Amino acid sequence: MNPDQEGAQFLAPEKRGRAVTCGRFPLEKAVHPPTFWKSVVTGDPYKVRGMWIAACNPLLSQTHPLVTEKALRDHLEFTVVSDFFMTPTAALADMVLPAAMWLETDDVVNLHKIWCVLARKAVARVGEVRDNREVILELAKRLGMDAAFPWKDYHDYLQWVLKESGMTFDAFCCYVPV
Repeated sequence: MNPDQEGAQFLAPEKRGRAVTCGRFPLEKAVHPPTFWKSVVTGDPYKVRGMWIAACNPLLSQTHPLVTEKALRDHLEFTVVSDFFMTPTAALADMVLPAAMWLETDDVVNLHKIWCVLARKAVARVGEVRDNREVILELAKRLGMDAAFPWKDYHDYLQWVLKESGMTFDAFCCYVPV
């Protein structure tokens, strides 16, 4: 794992110590979910004003659902949920984006570059569904975050995932191990 890819380098030094969990849970790479939702409700260490929840239904999948519901319903100014179905969490959102399922998009799934699996688009997308990563890349461009998201499009991102293998995405699609 490359610590330079975690994103902290894009935060101003004075903001790095303001993380919700501030190192209290060293084995948790991102954030301890119960602590995060409590932080949304209390505003400590800062007020979370908006959120984009992608492919997750925290009301049904995480602990302390009453705190999560209170955070979503009463403490966020704007919430977007991107999912396949209208979940209980999506029902509380201000905006719901239709997400593409794994059969509707190409992908290279990797576990910290230890192994890779190719997933090929098998069915056509219906309606306005988009892969969450496509939406993230487009949003990052519009917000001027090119340094953090340097890929021109999702295909370019897939090329980057495979870069260390020496293969292009197209070559990986045709590869047959002997």
